[in-house]
Amino acid sequence: MTVDRDEYLADTDAQHLVRLPLFISHAINQLEHRQFNYDRLMSCNEQLTRRLYKQLIHRFRQASFMNDYHFMYSNLERDSGLLQLGRSNDNRRKVSAALDELVSRSVLISDGTDVWKEGRKFVDTKYTVHPYPDFVGEQKAAKKRGRDDHMRALQAGVDLQLSAAARWR
Repeated sequence: MTVDRDEYLADTDAQHLVRLPLFISHAINQLEHRQFNYDRLMSCNEQLTRRLYKQLIHRFRQASFMNDYHFMYSNLERDSGLLQLGRSNDNRRKVSAALDELVSRSVLISDGTDVWKEGRKFVDTKYTVHPYPDFVGEQKAAKKRGRDDHMRALQAGVDLQLSAAARWR
């Protein structure tokens, strides 16, 4: 049974049940979700920028100004499916533009590249990025909120069957 807006407004005290996809409900029930700045994510202009931002959120669980993160162009090209331009140089420019946007949105302080060549041919590129202090603060706050939620659940007697990945966040 579905309820449209008019039916909802006619009886706002009625209770409704929502069924979420299995992986989402499992993550919520086991407190394995990760909080992040959704407004910043959606304000990114390019889909590649949003993908890199989400990748950084997962990488910087142990946020620190001293930690950097590096990734390879070949892995990004293989895994993202977002680098479909004809020439490799154009795809590299697209990655650089995405990183520049993350710098402008106060996610990264700087990014560096190491280009690997065989003669004049590009073999691969290693990108190294450093987080912006605001981003580090957001990640630390998200980790603390997750830890606090976990402690409240345990105090309330909720049995959490945490996966190995969730235990170490």
